[in-house]
Amino acid sequence: RYVSSAEIRKTLKETDGLGTEATRAGIIELLFRRNFLQRTGKQIRSTDIGRGLINSLPESAITPDMTALWEQQLNAISQRELNYQGFMQPLNHHLLALIEQAKQYIPTALQGLKGQGAGFKKKGAKKSSGGKPSARKPPARKYAKKIKS
Repeated sequence: RYVSSAEIRKTLKETDGLGTEATRAGIIELLFRRNFLQRTGKQIRSTDIGRGLINSLPESAITPDMTALWEQQLNAISQRELNYQGFMQPLNHHLLALIEQAKQYIPTALQGLKGQGAGFKKKGAKKSSGGKPSARKPPARKYAKKIKS
């Protein structure tokens, strides 16, 4: 019902909609942590901040059309009808334009909403008591034993 064309609707049906079960769950959890969504009893509702963000974005960023087009292009890559750079260059250009547009409109759309200015917690190195980032060891790599035949 949020899709603009029959071709895009068909692509979304063929690919089981947006994302995968694993990515959907992670995205929804992130939306809760960033206060874009809240639970009200058994219902999930958008917050004022979430609606303000959505209202400030261009339509191409909030409809499933763009994702369906990406799915079509990724399928074309798998069929060797399109190369990686043919997909990534226009995508990169489009995303940079969306980011620039969002920088102009998001602060205005979110002005005066409660929770404004709270910011997002950036994941990074934890600080030790000395004020320096704690050293993190890279994860141990497991190598499969070579089997001689």
